[in-house]
Amino acid sequence: MCAVGALAPRVAVLGERRAVRAISEEGGGNGDSLVAEAVDPATVTSEAGPDPVDCLVLDSTHPDVDAVETVGQWAEERPAVPVIVLTGEWDEERVLQMVNAGAAETLPGEIVDSDPELFVERVSAAVDSAVEERSLTDVYDDVGDGVTLHDPLAGELLEANGKMSELTGYDQETLRERGIGGISVAEEGYTEARAYEILRAVATSGDAESVEWVIETAAGERRRLEANFTAATMGGGRAAILFRDLTERRELEETYREIFENVSDGLVVHHPETGEILDVNDRFCEMNGYDREELLGETVDIVTGSGYTYECVLERIRAAREEGAQLFEWRNQRADGETFPVEVHLSVVSIRGKERVLGSVRDITDRRRTERRLTAILDRIDDAIYLTSATELTRPSQTPDYLSSGYEDIWGQPLDSLREKYENGFFETLHPEDEAEYREFVERLAREIETDDAADSYTMEYRIERPDGEIRWVHSEYYPLDWGRTPRRVVIVSRDVTERKRTARNLRMIAERVDEAIYMSSPDKSEVYYASPSFEDLWDIPTERIYEDPQAFIDRVHPDDREWFREEYERIRRDLTDPDREPQDTYELEYRVRHGDDSVRWISVRGYPVYDGTGDVDRWIAVNREVTERKARERRIASFDDATDDLATADTPEEAAEMAVTAATETLNLPAVAVFLYDDDDGVLRPEAFVGAFSEDIESEPIRAGDGRLWETFTKGSVAAADSAGDRSGVADGGVSEPLAELADWRALSLGTHGVLLAGSTDESFDPETVQATHILAATLEAALNHLRGQRRLAAQEEQLRTQTERAERLDRIASLTQQVEAAITDASTSGDVERAVCQRLVDPGPYDLAWIGDAGVGAERLTPRTVVGASEEFVQTNDLRTDEDTADPHPAVTAWESGEVRVENSLVNSGLTGEWRQHGLSAGYQSICAVPLTDDGITHGVLVIGNDEPGAFGDRERDVLSQLGTSIANALAAIERRRALESDETVELEFRGSGDELSFAAAAAAADCRVRLERTVARQDGSVSLYFSFEGDVPSDLEAVVDRTFPGSVDVVADGSSPLFEVRTDGWFGAPLAEYGGMLREASADPGETTIVVEVPEQADVRSFVERLQAVAPSLELVAKRQHRERDRTPATISDRLGSELTDRQLEVLQTALSAGYFEWPRDHDGSEVADRLGITQPTFNKHLRIAERETFELLFGDGP
Repeated sequence: MCAVGALAPRVAVLGERRAVRAISEEGGGNGDSLVAEAVDPATVTSEAGPDPVDCLVLDSTHPDVDAVETVGQWAEERPAVPVIVLTGEWDEERVLQMVNAGAAETLPGEIVDSDPELFVERVSAAVDSAVEERSLTDVYDDVGDGVTLHDPLAGELLEANGKMSELTGYDQETLRERGIGGISVAEEGYTEARAYEILRAVATSGDAESVEWVIETAAGERRRLEANFTAATMGGGRAAILFRDLTERRELEETYREIFENVSDGLVVHHPETGEILDVNDRFCEMNGYDREELLGETVDIVTGSGYTYECVLERIRAAREEGAQLFEWRNQRADGETFPVEVHLSVVSIRGKERVLGSVRDITDRRRTERRLTAILDRIDDAIYLTSATELTRPSQTPDYLSSGYEDIWGQPLDSLREKYENGFFETLHPEDEAEYREFVERLAREIETDDAADSYTMEYRIERPDGEIRWVHSEYYPLDWGRTPRRVVIVSRDVTERKRTARNLRMIAERVDEAIYMSSPDKSEVYYASPSFEDLWDIPTERIYEDPQAFIDRVHPDDREWFREEYERIRRDLTDPDREPQDTYELEYRVRHGDDSVRWISVRGYPVYDGTGDVDRWIAVNREVTERKARERRIASFDDATDDLATADTPEEAAEMAVTAATETLNLPAVAVFLYDDDDGVLRPEAFVGAFSEDIESEPIRAGDGRLWETFTKGSVAAADSAGDRSGVADGGVSEPLAELADWRALSLGTHGVLLAGSTDESFDPETVQATHILAATLEAALNHLRGQRRLAAQEEQLRTQTERAERLDRIASLTQQVEAAITDASTSGDVERAVCQRLVDPGPYDLAWIGDAGVGAERLTPRTVVGASEEFVQTNDLRTDEDTADPHPAVTAWESGEVRVENSLVNSGLTGEWRQHGLSAGYQSICAVPLTDDGITHGVLVIGNDEPGAFGDRERDVLSQLGTSIANALAAIERRRALESDETVELEFRGSGDELSFAAAAAAADCRVRLERTVARQDGSVSLYFSFEGDVPSDLEAVVDRTFPGSVDVVADGSSPLFEVRTDGWFGAPLAEYGGMLREASADPGETTIVVEVPEQADVRSFVERLQAVAPSLELVAKRQHRERDRTPATISDRLGSELTDRQLEVLQTALSAGYFEWPRDHDGSEVADRLGITQPTFNKHLRIAERETFELLFGDGP
């Protein structure tokens, strides 16, 4: 009960004043209180009614109140507040009505006077229960986990919070109806009975229990949860389950395992004290020559070389605890005894709350070999080379790791003297003017190396001062070297470039006196040696910027040329720097540059590689000149040629006229051009296309017979010119027609019987080149118009002939196609040969343009092409071939694969659908698609997809023929698969797991609640098969009844005891479809809830078909693993070695002694007691060891598979 004060529970009393008094007098004892107040009957259920209130006491005899109606309305509006009804005379029917309406309790009215203490006690109990219910609801609605509240004894789910609804997808009312059993996966052992067994236990003991629990959501998804069973703190006798989703944790574990297996180094996890190996990755096993199973459980000593002990490892572990991860070198020993150097990164980590040692192991055999070779190589190089640490670059204090003799020639002093200078201050040998720049350079280099931000190489040129005072220029190249040790090293290669510097000065003087821009750089273009002053005018870039950034000019290259220029630039750079490539004698490029004012210049570049005395490219020289005017002239000529050539492609006379006018105005810059075509119907010349200074009447006023110079030119087939055009031989005479009135100079040229071409200028005369070009344009236009006229005459005849020919050819093609493909299938020996032959016959020589065969592999979610003819494999793969998505317009190949029926799309355009594969096909030129499933005996071996560049290519007859062809191809593929299965030595092991509900032995395992294993199979002469099943574990007493009930056929007990063995004789079994195609069953076992089947199939077999055959028998099984195997014959030597590893020393001794003593002869030379005496053991002990040795030997010889 709540404390007295503002939080004291309030009781509203309707109609019984005595109840108010009783509650006030009896409800305040022991520091607790109930606050009672009378309420108005008219407002009790309205918004003006009592609020807040924790209980309503209702006098059912009150004349102004309908008790049943009031109780029902109160229960609907305030379901959390209980109602206690005080009744008058006993009326069982009316009491039931009030209880059904929602009354929490009914009490006789006289109890208020006769026993007020009991009355107040019942009111207090109702208030306490309601407050407790609300508190409990608030608690489990606020937690972040899913919560269900249960009555363990009644086995009832009482409440579920909102988070539980989110986890399951059911609303709270549905959860209460379904109960815990309705959301649990019972077949995996997560039953309602088990849940309430745990709930009753925790409710009784008060100790919480945490287990994993599997539920199935409303969407059918199975989710693995952590279930915490606990007694509820309120609502005595109740218990709760808190569910937490483990999906994210499992994903993290899978991510850890993926990272663990995919790192390049070997990883090993072992116990910090015992050294027991707890986990290894594949790389560690491969490195040391062991299988994972051979290493787990062993100590790290198994891979430790001689001279290295685990005591040393313990010291490293202690250091890792105190100082952090340790990096050190070690020596490992492989399974074959070979030792090799490794680098170990050892750290102490916590895995699942336990301290473990994680070792990252790297094989450094190659590094050691490289270090030895490096020293030998450096001694043979002519350049000056020294090797030192990055820190020594800025603070020389000790002799470098290596200093070659080349330094004597450059520095002009012995190596010993140089080493001494190095130790006491290398910078003293530098020219005073270069010392500061050199210091800044090496400090930056050292800093970038130490922060792992170094480039592949660096270069620096500086001057040194020799002891005799001579100044020399030195070019040094710096190469950071990562050899797995700290501090990081740097290899420095130096050469004397004094002569090159002198030559460069001379060349600069020459270059500054020529008009072209001269550019000189290193072969890799990383350094500019010289750029002449005219370079700045040509590129609109300051010369100083080119020296600072040798690639700065690339930004000036025109955007349309930039990508091409970069490719050429990189190609030339590789030619000059890659020793395996042969540079050209000369490189020539032409491209555009854009200046800051947006003007565009054309540049022609001629580049030359320059070689040093050793034959290597020493530098690159490029001569740049502007060719903008030349390119403009070439462009005009090319544009005119292209324009006149395009006339031959016109489809109509009108289009040809438009193209001629465009060519004249855009390429010849003529201000006025018109084409007049002859109108046969009206007998006039009509202006079809025109541009320029003509009168406004030109379009509406055609040229009629006798209308001046243009008509005369047309009728005579001549050329006319303006009177001021000079000598006009062959030009017609006559007056000036209206279109010519505004032109200062013009030419009218006849187009034969088609019309006239008119070209004019308003203010100047034509030059000879323009006149010649106009004649060429007129001749080309006339030829184009003649061609169009001829085309129109032939079009109707060709269309009729083409239709007849196509119909005949298509019928012939169908008949020929079937024969060719059937012949190709007959001759093929492999599946790939069949598929290639089919696709090639369909495409080359025809009649189709595309053919490909593909399928969706096991677990794959899209079709993948196996053979493609007529297009690239990339083209096929870019189609939307996913099989796991429902789309409105799937590719026909996907539909055929899923439905097993031929699918045809005879028009990729007219269907109105919008699948991306349609645009993809149309862009490649295909108009119709046919997809044919390759199905044999219910197994689809793939899908054949055929494309054609014409719509409507697949009629009903072709569709039927292709369907029959698909069946023939599938038959051939299935036959090859069966043959290949019988011939293959390579095998693949397929492991399947699942509930296996469809298999009888899985049903037996579930019914017997124990493990069932198929021990062997025996084929009988009458065609039946005997299957021998063993039962392991806690075998039920009624096992024979379980076996009779769950297995088909006849059942006999073969062996009894702790592991009974049964023979099941039946006409068929689940392994028969696998054996037909070369599959061999290696294991078949079932535990309650999970079944495991392992099948060994030929390596070349179609794994998907085996999966489908097994899943046809047991759909609940899923392929979980695929492993490669190679069969090898076992020799006596290998058997002997294997036997020695399988038997103990005593067992092997017993077996060998018995053999040598003639124990296995008949009759025996010595009996068991005599052999036992020879060994010094008792006969029972001898018999025990001998039986074990015999069993191991026979298992090794005959195997243990079913």
